[in-house]
Amino acid sequence: MSIQYHPQYSSQLKDGWFLIQLEKECEDFVETGNILWLKGRAGKGSPTVLCTEDETFIMRRDKCSNLSYIALQLTHDTLDNTNSENLNDTEDINIIGQTQSVIGLIKSPPLLNKIDEIFREYTNKENSYPNPKTLNEIFLRTQSSIKELINYLLKYDTMVFCDSKGLWYPIDDSILMFFADSILIYGAAKKVKFSNLTLHECGILLTEQLNIQENLELKNYRTDEENENNRLYWYIRKILQYPLSILMVLKHFLLIPEDDNICANFLNIKILNESTILKQPLTDFMDLSGIKDLRVNFSSKQIQRTLALHILKANKILKIDEYIKQFEDMIISYIPMEINELEFHNLTLDTKAVGDSSISKPDTTNLFYGFPNLEYHPSNPGIRFDILAGNAYYNDINDSIIYCPHYTLPNHPRKRLAKLFQLKKFWHISEITPYMQPIIYTNSKVESLCLQHCSICEIMYNNVALRYFYNRNLPID
Repeated sequence: MSIQYHPQYSSQLKDGWFLIQLEKECEDFVETGNILWLKGRAGKGSPTVLCTEDETFIMRRDKCSNLSYIALQLTHDTLDNTNSENLNDTEDINIIGQTQSVIGLIKSPPLLNKIDEIFREYTNKENSYPNPKTLNEIFLRTQSSIKELINYLLKYDTMVFCDSKGLWYPIDDSILMFFADSILIYGAAKKVKFSNLTLHECGILLTEQLNIQENLELKNYRTDEENENNRLYWYIRKILQYPLSILMVLKHFLLIPEDDNICANFLNIKILNESTILKQPLTDFMDLSGIKDLRVNFSSKQIQRTLALHILKANKILKIDEYIKQFEDMIISYIPMEINELEFHNLTLDTKAVGDSSISKPDTTNLFYGFPNLEYHPSNPGIRFDILAGNAYYNDINDSIIYCPHYTLPNHPRKRLAKLFQLKKFWHISEITPYMQPIIYTNSKVESLCLQHCSICEIMYNNVALRYFYNRNLPID
């Protein structure tokens, strides 16, 4: 039997053809008539993944010594001749692939670290209207299954919202602060009972406050073109048109349940198959009945988180004493007494307040998003902040907090790690875990890292964990 290479199979791409060994979950998925999604690297150093409807698998290449696999193409003529009485032993068979490796699959969490970049690309001009993203656009640019992506978009800390047409927009800091002003300050001034507040009532408060703000600017003879808040108000109007959009912004102030999923707690999404959900708005698959009467459960801790990040974003670099002062002032202004009584028990009351209204004063030794139990500051070089993971770090040299969002760090794991150690001299184990966990093998741990001598940590991590990571997850070119 003579062998011919298929014309479509280039000899220069022999190493680009692979044999994939499917996991049981993938086999069952294919046998039921569904398709698998092969997604290439989202960025430099990111592995290739294979996705079912609700799971993601990292592809691992295992080279096989002394073995070679080929893929043959049998044409109809070849099959007919094989079954005929006059069998031709020299029948040509096309080889369309040749490899000496097999691709194995490792079940993995979804790789969604690039999703912030997708939404940052929506506009390049300040105060211009955004270009929204469809679910299909987001799905094609992320390394995750469709269900994992939807769950991520609906998580409590994801900064996006969905409008009535199923289009997705980013939530910036100014939107969150407008909601905080309107709900907490304006609501407290109207003596709103926060424990009984529904989503519909929140929408009414927001609409009233938006109308007040716009009327004030009109009185100051400011036109829409001259109004620097024009884009913000456009955003707010769009959010207020749809109860789900209101909920997706308000979720940043709500008590987070254990599953951290707004989808499971408030919405009933029925996904028939990927092809339909990617062609239709996600809102078509949601049951929003009764969402207006949903009672919101505000969390003082979540409010503190929003305020803390707002301070850091506004200042970039801030001395600890300045941060504490701003944080205390904002908490006193933003968190109504009723919310404090429900959840936040680390406040002391100022009994010298005039009248019946008591002013809550934070105890700076127990702030949730300030110094958690102070961690023996400043003697402890490993002091951390709960706002740290991906957003800020503590500089023990000048006793300051430096805002450094995760997307500003280098993407490559080795460069990213080296950059972190350049920025900060000492690390605590609880600080380094959020940075390391996304770039190592799923079940790996970083508990063996020392607490102070970061150069030793870096050498040990590069020699052990990163080598293990690349050996198990070689990039597929």
